[in-house]
Amino acid sequence: MGARGEKVNRIIYSNLQLTVERYLHIVSLDSPEPPNYGGAIDMFYKIVSLANAGVKIILHYFKYNDRELDELKKYCLVIYAYSRKRYKSF
Repeated sequence: MGARGEKVNRIIYSNLQLTVERYLHIVSLDSPEPPNYGGAIDMFYKIVSLANAGVKIILHYFKYNDRELDELKKYCLVIYAYSRKRYKSF
C-alpha cells in the first residue's frame, strides 16, 4: 500500500469512535435513599459516581417501607424493589 493509502487509513481510524456501554447490577439490602446512615450513604454516592462515569446502573434493593426514590431515578436506568418478609420474634 502506498503512502496515500496509509494516510486514508489513519484518517478513517482517527474518526472512528468506539462506544461500549457498561451496565452494572447493584444489589442493596435497603434503599440507598435517603442517604442518612453509613451503608446508605456509601451505596448512594457509589451509584452517583458510577453513573457520572457513564455506567448504566440497574439497582435491586429490598424494601422495608415505602420511600420515594426521586433522586436515585436520575442515576439508575432501572430500579427493582423486592418486598422482604418480616418474621415475629419469639
